[in-house]
Amino acid sequence: MILSSKQQHELLKLKSLKRLNNKQLGKKLNLNHGTLKRVLDDETPMTVSSKTYKIVNDFLLEELSK
Repeated sequence: MILSSKQQHELLKLKSLKRLNNKQLGKKLNLNHGTLKRVLDDETPMTVSSKTYKIVNDFLLEELSK
C-alpha cells in the first residue's frame, strides 16, 4: 500500500496537536519504533504493509472525524 504525503502530514499534525512523543504515538497506534519512525520521517509516497496502512488510515479517520 502507498502512504501519501498528505497522510504523513496529517499524522505529524495530530501528533503535535495532541502533544504526543514518538513512544506515546507508537503505543496508541500499536506500531513499533522502527515502523513509526519510517512512517513519520521517510520521503513520501512510500510503500508500507497493508497492516501499517490500515492502522494509520483508521487512526486518521477516527481523529479527523471528531
